[in-house]
Amino acid sequence: MRLTFDVIAAAPARVACLQDSSGVFGEVGVYATPLPGNRNYSVGLSDTVGVRDDGTFIDPAAIRSLDERAREYVTRALPGLHPEPRDFLHCWVTDLPWSEDGVAVWEAGSVLFVAGHNLFKQAPTLGRALARAATGGGLRAELTPEARLGEAQS
Repeated sequence: MRLTFDVIAAAPARVACLQDSSGVFGEVGVYATPLPGNRNYSVGLSDTVGVRDDGTFIDPAAIRSLDERAREYVTRALPGLHPEPRDFLHCWVTDLPWSEDGVAVWEAGSVLFVAGHNLFKQAPTLGRALARAATGGGLRAELTPEARLGEAQS
């Protein structure tokens, strides 16, 4: 879960991204980043909750707990943000069979399906490769499931 909070004062010209694993403010595995324009800051916890195959939560209270914990973290650690979030985003993590950091693209006719974890980190390269594939240039071999991109080399 990632929550978006408004910045209290005028938008600063520069805002840092944040990764906090210190536990000083009651949480470990916190990540945060400003949104374009620096008026809002998106804050999340690295914990996950279980889901069933149909996408429903195994324990709905667990997602509410993440929401509450993120709000409490912002109150303690980020006093420059309004404590009430403006938006909520549930982030779905896709682990592939060969690696929790794996990435692959499946093709079904003219449709491309991308799966993997932390895809935003690969967005520029994936975007160019997918645009190439969509315009007839073919999918790069290293992005096919058979390439098992992200698998640990032994």
